[in-house]
Amino acid sequence: MIKILRSFAKILVFLCLIFAIWVGYYAYNEGFTKKWRKLIMQEFDRRGIEAEIGKLTIDPLDGLVARNVRVYSDSTRTSLVASINNITLDIDLVKLLGKKQFLNSVEFRDTDIFLPIDPNLEKSEKIKITDLKARVRVPGKSIEIENANCLLNGIQINLTGSLIQKNNIDSSFLTKNFGNQDSEKLQKRRSLLTTVIKEIKKINYDYQNPPTITLKVVANLNEPEKTIANIDLYGENISRQGSSYQINVLDIESEYENGNLAFKKINIQDRLGGLNGNAQWIMDDSTIPFNFKSSIDITELTKSFTNSKLLEDSLFIDPPEITASGHLKFENKEGKTKPFIKIFGSIECNRMILKDTLFEGGVTNFSYDDSKIYLRNLSLAHESGTLSGNYLQNEFKEFQFDAELKMDPRTFTPFMDKVPVFVNKLELPNNPAIDVKIKGTGNFNDPKTVNTIGTFTLGSCKYNGTPLTAVTGKIQSSKESITLTDFRLDREEGYLSGNKAVININNGLVNLHQINGKVYPDKAASYFSSKVNKALTKYQFKAPPSITLNGLVDTKNNLQTDLDFTFISKSTLNTELLEKRLVIDNPKGTVKINGENLNVALEGEFVGGVFKHIGSINLSEKEKHYNGRIQADNFQFGDLVNTFDFKSKTNGIVGGDVGFNIPIDEPKKWDGEGNISLTQGNVFAIPILGPISPIISSV
Repeated sequence: MIKILRSFAKILVFLCLIFAIWVGYYAYNEGFTKKWRKLIMQEFDRRGIEAEIGKLTIDPLDGLVARNVRVYSDSTRTSLVASINNITLDIDLVKLLGKKQFLNSVEFRDTDIFLPIDPNLEKSEKIKITDLKARVRVPGKSIEIENANCLLNGIQINLTGSLIQKNNIDSSFLTKNFGNQDSEKLQKRRSLLTTVIKEIKKINYDYQNPPTITLKVVANLNEPEKTIANIDLYGENISRQGSSYQINVLDIESEYENGNLAFKKINIQDRLGGLNGNAQWIMDDSTIPFNFKSSIDITELTKSFTNSKLLEDSLFIDPPEITASGHLKFENKEGKTKPFIKIFGSIECNRMILKDTLFEGGVTNFSYDDSKIYLRNLSLAHESGTLSGNYLQNEFKEFQFDAELKMDPRTFTPFMDKVPVFVNKLELPNNPAIDVKIKGTGNFNDPKTVNTIGTFTLGSCKYNGTPLTAVTGKIQSSKESITLTDFRLDREEGYLSGNKAVININNGLVNLHQINGKVYPDKAASYFSSKVNKALTKYQFKAPPSITLNGLVDTKNNLQTDLDFTFISKSTLNTELLEKRLVIDNPKGTVKINGENLNVALEGEFVGGVFKHIGSINLSEKEKHYNGRIQADNFQFGDLVNTFDFKSKTNGIVGGDVGFNIPIDEPKKWDGEGNISLTQGNVFAIPILGPISPIISSV
């Protein structure tokens, strides 16, 4: 009998075990009935959470598990807030059967949660919480979160906190935050969260050591807007996609209270230095006031967020010291969240490279307000000198400035789309004596709109290869021209002053008005035209004559030149004829250049007499001829012959009026007409002209 009972007991135990396994298998795979799921969902509803459980199963290790849980904003279940793959539930069966609060705790083990930012959009960005490990106790009317750990879009999150529920929540508390899909406030939050998630995706870091966010939260579910939280962020070796800039250490401590987020500590370390500051995020209007002091590589940091040609051409060898205050505001325009910044402060830096040009230092006070820029008390140092001034630019990139330049202006040629010709002709010493005071207006996007006015003083240097001692005057520039007025140019032998000189930037024409002074003509011409300078080098004055210049000079090809050049001297002029040096006393004359036509009028004293000469030549002709006329009176014939070493003992006084045409390539084949007289000497037959024939031939 005992054996029979034992056998029956074994069979019963085996059947119970089989039944238990079947129940467990069924509960794990098929789950509890809809009635049980409804009881659990009612418990969530008492907590103010509108949830739908896809399956309720028993796991051999985890126990009661709710799977495929979907959380909605309200009872209509039209707006999905979160999708959770599994939740382990700790329930009190006695209380469950007694229809009392039966949920003791909720445990997440390797749980994944996906929260669409905008459930109405099929391709909405999602907040992805993966590998969630947490235990949430629900004693009484509170929710205690114990050591929750997860990855939020790849960033490590550590969370602890308490959620207090003083009163029963008749309707979902999520409705307040997610129920009104057309709420402007909700749309702003969604747009902002979308921007944040997109930025998180662009962050590069060591995935074995991701950035960590530690949160401590205390909240009242009846009044979620009064939530208090401490949020700390720490990360190392962080960069942004597409950028080589790396943050070595990022350490942020913040507090969330009354809907605002206060950043009590912001610390950034990179290869050059550190940034320390604080900020506050005012959620209602998406504004972030901030203050900071920085010695990091701010240029490379900014490059990682924006593309700017100016930033691409900038490199700080030594870290800039920046102190700044302002606010950052996110505005939603046309469905997109765009940042707008207002900032003011100061920058001080040492060595930096701008457009491949090394500057030794710079300092400025600055402000920036939604594309409006103001640089005040700007100072820039270069090995050749300094630049100081102020700069103001509005949202249309229209600017105005005033500046004082005491450095080589060629330093700034890399910053110019088109370098003015006169700048390239300057040759300055290493430490030039230069002082340019200038102010102007224009549009940053169109260099042709720039207009300036000012004064200039320049010390010893060379212009167009010719030395000058000093130059002063007034300067004005516009779209097509540079105008110099009331200027004076000093040279070692004299000076040149002018009422006005207008330089056309496009075609190289120089319009001269009332230019006069005492200076060697060839040197004066060298500043404007190398062709005229070459022609005048044949005529050397012992002392600088008084000269005047008026007209137009074509510095490119001379075709449009229309210039009047006059001179008068009480000294002597040395020139060459038949390889002999001739000395002309008290010379005066006029040279007129009209395109390729050259007209000359010359008077002076020579070999005891006086002469007048006019002549012209067309420089464009292939076979050039010089046409002219000379009137002479009281020439000492003996001195004339001796000057050219001719074999003649004839003396007397020569006078005459001769017109001539001389082939430039074969001057001995000249022809002419006129009359010549010889007094107080031997008469010879005309037109043979005897000894003076070679002289005339050589003209």
